[in-house]
Amino acid sequence: LEAHGEDCKCAFNLNHTRGAGRLCGEGVEAGWADMNAAGLFTREMGLAHRHEVLDDFMQAINWRKIRCMGTYSCLHSLLSWY
Repeated sequence: LEAHGEDCKCAFNLNHTRGAGRLCGEGVEAGWADMNAAGLFTREMGLAHRHEVLDDFMQAINWRKIRCMGTYSCLHSLLSWY
């Protein structure tokens, strides 16, 4: 909404829209640090082996996110309550 005026920014701001969700865009990038480390391990591997190792890394990152998801949403709910 950068091209719009203050009236549009106030009227369509998602912070003031009931039922609008929020997104943490930084969470998507959190796995890249792990993937950068995986690059060091897979540098000299063949194509198929590299693909398998990177796939395993991504599955581990996703599993860690899923495992912690309940903790974060529970904590977020408690914090937003106050």
